[in-house]
Amino acid sequence: MTDKKSNRLFRRLVESGPRYLFQFVAILVGVLVAFSLNSWRDGQKEKRLERFYIQELISNLAADEEHLGRIIEEQQTKQTTLDMLLQIMPEAAPEDKQAIDALYATTRGNNTFFPAVGAYRAMVSEGALNLISNKPLVTMLVELYEHYYVRIAYLGTVLDNETERITWDRRHYYSLYTDEFYDMEAIRSRAMFSLNEHGYAYIGLYLGHARATYDKIAEVRAALEQELRRIE
Repeated sequence: MTDKKSNRLFRRLVESGPRYLFQFVAILVGVLVAFSLNSWRDGQKEKRLERFYIQELISNLAADEEHLGRIIEEQQTKQTTLDMLLQIMPEAAPEDKQAIDALYATTRGNNTFFPAVGAYRAMVSEGALNLISNKPLVTMLVELYEHYYVRIAYLGTVLDNETERITWDRRHYYSLYTDEFYDMEAIRSRAMFSLNEHGYAYIGLYLGHARATYDKIAEVRAALEQELRRIE
C-alpha cells in the first residue's frame, strides 16, 4: 500500500516537474530582467550626472580663464609701468614730475585671482569624481585644483600683503590722497627705488605662475569639452 502511494506521488512529481521548472525559470528571468533594468537605470543616472558635472566644470573654467586673463593683463601693465619708473625716477627732472605722478597713480591697488571652485568642491564632497570614466582627465582636474589653484591663491596672498606693505611704506614719499609725490627728492630717493624694485619682483613672481595656470586651465577645459562630446 505504501509503495503504491509512493509511486503515485513520484509519478505526480514527474508529471508536474516541467510546469514547476517553467515557473522557476520565469521567476528567475523576471528577477534578472529587473536587476538589469535597475542597473541600466543606475548607469543612465550616472551618465547624466557625469555630463552635468562636466558641463559645470567647463562653465567654471571658462569664467576662470576670462577672469585670470584680465588679471594677467592688469598685472603685466602694472609691471611694465614700474619698469619704466625704475628707469626714469632716479634721474628725473622737475618738469617730469607731473608725468611721473600720473604714471605712479596707475600702479596703485592690486587685483589677484580667485578661482570658481564650486563644481569641483561639490564633486569631491559627494565622491562624484569617480563618475568621470576618463581617469587621466581626473588626474588633470586634481592637479589643476589642488596644485595650480592652491599655489596661485598663496602667491596672490603674498602679493596682496606686499602691496599693502609697500603702500604703507611709501606714504613718507607719496600722498595717497592727492596721488602725487611730495617733491623731487622723494621721487629720486633710494627708498622709493627699492620699493618699486620689490613691487616689480613680486608681480613677476605672481605673473609667472598666473600664466602657467592660465595655460593649464585652457588645457583642462579643452579636455573636458572633448570628453563631453565623447559621452554625449
